[in-house]
Amino acid sequence: MKFPVGVFCLEGHSPFPVNALATLQVLQRNCGVAFDYQGPVTIEQFWRELDRWVKREANLFPILFLAFHGASGAVTIGDECVFLDEIAERIAGRGRGRWLHISACSTLCVPPNFVADFLQETRLEGVSGYDFDVPIVDAFLEDYLTLRDLILGSSQSKTKVTYEVKRNKSPRRRSPVNSSKAILFPK
Repeated sequence: MKFPVGVFCLEGHSPFPVNALATLQVLQRNCGVAFDYQGPVTIEQFWRELDRWVKREANLFPILFLAFHGASGAVTIGDECVFLDEIAERIAGRGRGRWLHISACSTLCVPPNFVADFLQETRLEGVSGYDFDVPIVDAFLEDYLTLRDLILGSSQSKTKVTYEVKRNKSPRRRSPVNSSKAILFPK
């Protein structure tokens, strides 16, 4: 069965065989999802491809999957940081009907009001990601589950999630078993 939801993915350099492309291939096999994968991208390609995603029909690839290294409030591409507020300025109100999933360590380690402002400026339906340093295999599993839920939820769920942050409960052990979801629903 093919779902009408596609994933547009931008990925940085990854020396690991378990990467965003592997996640998308598993989603394609299990859920029939279409995807457009670009990687590894340079900073110039990142901005060009982000613009291309924003200009596309939202119903073709409504999920943007960013897979990079990260820091609080930013993703890193090569030696450069791209801050979430720069991404918000680029999307600037054109995010209706779209979702952003950021697979980058600690990128969503930001104050809750920052996320609310980000969503208001972009008009995205939601954003998801991590507020801690996530091991690569854990990220693969969590990304798969999050994207699968977004894909299946788009055709089955009546509840809209505003944003979801994967949080680590224990600083000593970082595994999916020790992560919890913080989900905020709209009023």
